[in-house]
Amino acid sequence: MRVVDCRSSHCIIRFPFSQRDQHEKRECEYRLVKCDHIFVPENTVLKDDDLNPEDGEDIFLRERSLSRNVSKQEDYGMKLKKEENAARKTPSKMKEQVKLVRIHGCGELVRLNTMDDHWRHDCQRKQVPCGNDCGEIILLCNMESHKKYRCKKRFVTCSMGCYKTMREEDREYHETWECKQRQVLCSLGCGFQVSEVRRKLHERGDCPLRFVECSNGCRDTMRFEDLDYHLKEQCTHREYKPPAADWKCSRCGMKNKKIKMLDLFGDDVFAWCCQVCNNKYARRGVKINDMLKSKYAF
Repeated sequence: MRVVDCRSSHCIIRFPFSQRDQHEKRECEYRLVKCDHIFVPENTVLKDDDLNPEDGEDIFLRERSLSRNVSKQEDYGMKLKKEENAARKTPSKMKEQVKLVRIHGCGELVRLNTMDDHWRHDCQRKQVPCGNDCGEIILLCNMESHKKYRCKKRFVTCSMGCYKTMREEDREYHETWECKQRQVLCSLGCGFQVSEVRRKLHERGDCPLRFVECSNGCRDTMRFEDLDYHLKEQCTHREYKPPAADWKCSRCGMKNKKIKMLDLFGDDVFAWCCQVCNNKYARRGVKINDMLKSKYAF
């Protein structure tokens, strides 16, 4: 029987020629094998599909036990009790052992004797902490996309339009309470929604509940929505308009009837005049304040 060497330059084992193919395919420590799986601790919190991930799928950690992904499924409460009982009975040396489970690897061809080093240092599917100190444990092959799209420590621009740059974990607070472009309600209570940067402009110039001074100069202050009523009914500087009624001419003493005045001149009391001397019933431009002064002057 002919004895031959392994065709791998690093392997020194000799065997019968008939066993060479079996050795080189299944037994040689220096044969090239595909990194089709890696091992991670069982208590690592992973996604549901980490044991059977699809091609190109990202594997990120989340707060959920991997117990659903292992072959033996147990009730969670019963499992906790069993773990507590086992912890009491297990020696301290045995407690340090960690059970590993398998997930898909990077697919690179590696020599079998260097597979452990490959998993620890080179495998693109190994789990590493995020370089931005966000606390996430992710796969090395997904580090770039994680830092760009998912990391809560990455820098982002405000989506409201203020162009301020901040960390992703601070963006929600900024857009809710600090951003000048966020939509807020008018603080005077009119119910109008406006951006924070334009809120004061609205409250000073457009809000119907803003306070204004009377435009007639009476120095009264009221809300803008009440200004029209004030000018017509309350302002002491508004124009005096006497009521439509029977009146006695102050010049000739003629008693003019309201019905006759309405037929001749209509509702405008400033157009009414005496039927004898044409004296006006009322004249325009007289202020309420002036009428009160003349009436109650001493």
